[in-house]
Amino acid sequence: MMSRFAASFLLVLLFVPLAFASDAGLGSPMSDGNSARSLAMGGGTTALVADASSIFFNPSGLAFMDYQQASFMHASYFEGTTYSYGAWAFPMSARSGIGISFQRLGTSDIIRRSDYLDMGTFDYSTSQFTLSAAKRIIDRIAVGASFKFVNQSMDRESVYGFGGDIGIRIMLSNHFTLGFIARDIMPAELEIGNSAEKYAKSYVGGAALNDLKISEAVYGTLSLDVEKVRGRKVHVRGGCELSIDEKISLRGGYDRDAFTVGAGFSPGRIKIDYAYKLMEYVRNTHFISLTFNIGESITAREARQTASVPISIPLSDREKEILRLKEVANHHFHHFQLDSALVYFRKLLAIDPNDEEAEITITAIHDAQRVQTEQQDLISKAEDERRGYLQSFYARSELFFAQKNYAAALDYVQLVLDAEPYNVAAFDLKKEISESIQSDIDSCMLIAVSLQRQGKLVRAVETYSHVLELDSTNVPARDERERVMNNLDLSGQVSLGVAFFGRGRYERARLVLQRVLAVRPDEAVALEYLSKIDEALSRESTDAPSLEDIQANSVVWRYYTDGLRFMRDLQYEKAIESWTKVLKVFPENRNTLDNIEQARLRLQSDPQ
Repeated sequence: MMSRFAASFLLVLLFVPLAFASDAGLGSPMSDGNSARSLAMGGGTTALVADASSIFFNPSGLAFMDYQQASFMHASYFEGTTYSYGAWAFPMSARSGIGISFQRLGTSDIIRRSDYLDMGTFDYSTSQFTLSAAKRIIDRIAVGASFKFVNQSMDRESVYGFGGDIGIRIMLSNHFTLGFIARDIMPAELEIGNSAEKYAKSYVGGAALNDLKISEAVYGTLSLDVEKVRGRKVHVRGGCELSIDEKISLRGGYDRDAFTVGAGFSPGRIKIDYAYKLMEYVRNTHFISLTFNIGESITAREARQTASVPISIPLSDREKEILRLKEVANHHFHHFQLDSALVYFRKLLAIDPNDEEAEITITAIHDAQRVQTEQQDLISKAEDERRGYLQSFYARSELFFAQKNYAAALDYVQLVLDAEPYNVAAFDLKKEISESIQSDIDSCMLIAVSLQRQGKLVRAVETYSHVLELDSTNVPARDERERVMNNLDLSGQVSLGVAFFGRGRYERARLVLQRVLAVRPDEAVALEYLSKIDEALSRESTDAPSLEDIQANSVVWRYYTDGLRFMRDLQYEKAIESWTKVLKVFPENRNTLDNIEQARLRLQSDPQ
């Protein structure tokens, strides 16, 4: 029953907070909490706390305390604003605890102005007194509640309000816990002057993995919270902690929209914790808290009491074997060694068929293995698909390279390198393409110079233009082409325009021929070929465009390759969006239409 309850609670923890999205109100000014340790871990410790900080983060944690504690925290904000906190928590027994705390957020020496005149200063503060209690309803599940008395003061005016929180904490194992708190479920309402404020209800669910052994002296802790304040978007808080020799701690986290770091030091019964919060719009903030363990621990007290009571009930061999199997099975289960755990739980069930916990745990292991297999299959499928795309990109790059369409070849091979920066074949192909481009440029430059010396200026201009098609930033080629063109007579200019037309460089041909007509408006050949250019462009616009046509348009080509990247990364909707932009310019391109059809089919079969 415990495992089923935990699974149901986990679903509630993940999805219930998202259902509350109305009744916006004032967020609590005490949202930074009461512990520098929790703040350094992003404040996401709803499932982790089991000390005096439970009063704020989750009162049910008081039922898991081991020591009586006193805790204090202080932080200086901006413009004379300070935040102070003090708490005392007492474990009534190993299954229950109580706590009280006082928080104050205040700003002093606020300038009072009237008609732009300085009329002295006044103070503003919000204070909160909290009384909390918690009890374990069964061994690993505890509930807790807090009653809050809130005061708000400004100048000579002061108002009061009352609020309440309810929390739950579940230990699924010694290292894995879940927590939930409904904060301000009974919201405080404050009205001061003409301003009325009501604290907004909020719901926080969290999970924590604690005391994970990394080495003999180092242990790690991870925690994560999902918070929903009514009327506002969902926030995520979380962090991690490394504990060294149980004395030194290093921490880091993310608190809604800010990163946090911190450290802790525990010399004996004193804990000193520090947190640093990186704020976006105000000055970064330092937090320091002190915690004192007082008196004898609950564990030591119960051990002493148990030791004073003699136990002389012998265990049978069957009971001893059951205890041994439970211990071994739980050890494997808590270390996520599911196959080994399954073997020992089955042995346990064979000896004690009525062990309901073993039966439920076996079912849970089967479910976990099934989910793990499904996830591995999905990962394998996605990897195969990604690999297929990369092979397709590499093949297209080779094809374009063979056709000496260097720009398109480079774009496709770069898609492969974006996904696999250490792909040797793609790296070598890119290098080969770049070397071929440079070789063609060097060869064309020598040919162009030779053509100039032979007086074949039209062909020299064509050759320089080809260099610029390979490298648009080549300054010598650009300068020489312009110089040669300026030296051409009108007849040479006409011949150059005709040559560009013959190569399909219609826009370049138009510019050259228009330059001729600017000097001689009645030049018959120039007029004839301008008419042919218009006809060719008109005819070209009615034909279905090819991939080379798209590649010639740098902006549209970028949309096309962006779509390929999104498709490779399984972001099908974004791929369709990019290719739709391509179709606005080239509506009949077969490649783009086929790509969109493939993306839609993928989206239907795998909606992510």
